[in-house]
This record gives sequence, structure tokens and C-alpha cells, in this order.
Amino acid sequence: MANVGDIFIAAAQAGLPLNADINSGNPIGMGMGPVSITPDGRRLTAANAYFQHVPANLTIVGDNTVSRVILEKRRAVGVATMSGRMYRARCEVILSGGAINTPQLLLLSGVGPVEELDRHKIETVHELPMVGLNLQDHCFSAMGIVLDRKADTNVVSQSPSPMGWFKLASVTDTQECVELPEPIRTNRLRATVPDFEIATVCDISTPCCFLLSY
Repeated sequence: MANVGDIFIAAAQAGLPLNADINSGNPIGMGMGPVSITPDGRRLTAANAYFQHVPANLTIVGDNTVSRVILEKRRAVGVATMSGRMYRARCEVILSGGAINTPQLLLLSGVGPVEELDRHKIETVHELPMVGLNLQDHCFSAMGIVLDRKADTNVVSQSPSPMGWFKLASVTDTQECVELPEPIRTNRLRATVPDFEIATVCDISTPCCFLLSY
């Protein structure tokens, strides 16, 4: 079975760029997809990584949904919950609600486009016109290539796998792309927005490569 190094060699031979850090803000190139696993190959989640053995400096409060960020002179100093409780920050407030709940919290806190805040009768604390905009579905079609070779018995069951994102002129030059509405087309043409992804799986009995087109 091909190992991780072989895949990078093959990518370079195919003329694909390599990327040492796919999370740098520019994903273009073949890189290593980060995964959360233990040395014995078990995949971790936030729950079993932090909840089973809670460190002394972490307090977890459940069933207490945050309703807004407490802002003082446009500076986040804590959060308020739907139950009426407030938590003040000693250092900083980190929002990690994902692509939907993070902008939702900002909007509920008065941070976002004025016209949207006014429509919901929320006082504007800080005008940021792009908050809550440009969320798009991540649709794709996949093609799998299965290699007819068996895996090495010493390969860990869960290991980081090479993956990469690439531009393809034959996609952006199509009539469909030309006719996309603005600003979608402008965003598609940005140098760091990929047209397709290569995801490899090197740790199962039949190694695979998946080509995902966006």
C-alpha cells in the first residue's frame, strides 16, 4: 500500500503544488489533513477529549444557552445566557458557535449590518456590514478511485491522511461560472478558493482516493 510519502511524491510528479499548512488561509496544494487521534489510533471528539478528564482550569456549564455577548465600548467582556445568568471574562471571550451560531450571537449582541439589526429592533453597538452574510451550501460530487492492493498490517487504523485543494481553469472558464451572479463569481475566482479537492485514505484494506468537485 502506498504510504503518506508516496502520495506527496505522486502529487509533485503530477505537477500539483504542495502546501505545508492547509490552514494558513491559503488551502491550495497537497497537504496533511489534521485529525484528533490518540497514539493508539482512536479518534477523539471534544466530548471525550475534555469531558472525561476535565482539567483543573476548565469549568463546563451545561444547559445554559448563551443569548448575547456583553459589550462595553465595543469590547467583549462576558456573555449573558437565556436563563439570565452572566459570566464575566477575566481575559477574553471566544465564540465558537460555528458558521451559523457565531454570527447569530454577534447579531443578537448588536454587531452586524445596521439595516438587519434595525429590522429586529436590536440596538447597533458596532456596525459590521458582512456579519451573517455569504453563508453558502457546500455541495459537491465525488468520484472514488480504489487501488487493488492490500494494506500493511502495521498501519494504524486512524491516521492523518494527505488531502489537497486545487484550482482548475476548465471549471472557472465554463459558461456556468461566467453566468454566476456577483459576488459569487468574484469569490469563485479568488486565488485561494478551490475548484476541487483530493482526499486520500491510506489506512484501510483497500487504499482510496476521492476527487471532490465543488
